[in-house]
Amino acid sequence: MDAITLGAVKIFPYGLGLALSLIGACLFLAHTCRRAELKGGTASWIAVLGIPLGLLFARLFYCLIRMQWFLRKGLAFFWQFQKGGFFLYGTLLGVVLAGLITARITRQKAMKVLDAMVLPGTLMLSLGYLLMGLAGEGYGWSVSEWFSVDYPSDMSLFTLSDVSFFSRFPFAIPNYYGEYHWAVFVLETIIAALIGVRLYKDRSYGEKIRPLLFLCYLAPLEALGAGMRQDAVLKWGFVKAAEILTVVLMTGLLVYACIAVRDIGAGRKVLSFVLLVASFGLFMAMEFALEKKIDFLTFMKMDMCYVGMIGACLLMVASVRPLLVRKAQT
Repeated sequence: MDAITLGAVKIFPYGLGLALSLIGACLFLAHTCRRAELKGGTASWIAVLGIPLGLLFARLFYCLIRMQWFLRKGLAFFWQFQKGGFFLYGTLLGVVLAGLITARITRQKAMKVLDAMVLPGTLMLSLGYLLMGLAGEGYGWSVSEWFSVDYPSDMSLFTLSDVSFFSRFPFAIPNYYGEYHWAVFVLETIIAALIGVRLYKDRSYGEKIRPLLFLCYLAPLEALGAGMRQDAVLKWGFVKAAEILTVVLMTGLLVYACIAVRDIGAGRKVLSFVLLVASFGLFMAMEFALEKKIDFLTFMKMDMCYVGMIGACLLMVASVRPLLVRKAQT
């Protein structure tokens, strides 16, 4: 969306929305810290450290992934935040570091501090996805091409002569030329909100495991969003960066759970790894099927591939979550 001019001041809707979301998340954080009976000032420390660290690491990850492009721009570009260029996993690392530093400064348990950050973090995540629409990001394929009846399409099993029902928010958003594209950011917002509900229900596990469950739910969502989006998605080579980091994060969570849980046999742990690897394989197979790079999957329409991706993400969670929950119960 275009900037709003108030006299000599320009207000960008995305920046304004982000600022208001941060304020709301910080107020919620103050509430969760009090409810967790953390020391006074804990929420302030997290906010003072988390905002700059989240911003810096989000920028750093973005520049590292696009290193050659960044070097051509010049080192001064790193500090030109108004021109955009951030990566969610970097934000996540910066905020987690802020929580750990806060725990050290205030002499409190790190997991207890991180647990108080989970629900406010999920709120900020959900609002952040929604705000991507204001920045013109988070969109998918063209709605008219998706249901096209004028020429054979590889996109959908279904065809529609009139797509006006879907050519509106929240299903789709218009691009610069007025063409409506699927609003992937809305789907991400809804899933992030559902994650928040799930984490609230998981509160009985408390500080032992809920921050790890947050990561367990978030990582597949990031992979799914990267697989569906058609805007500027960061890549390492031919693979999307969010998908690579999702593999790393989910594998790390499962390794931790297998080491921490000692009352489950090796066979059950091996099965969890098999399921996780299978979920990664299914996800990447669907990714390549979208691009028609696997001959025996060329029959699949894109909507079939996306259903397969969703199934792969659910399988990722199903392979890791039970062991994390078992860790909380021991």
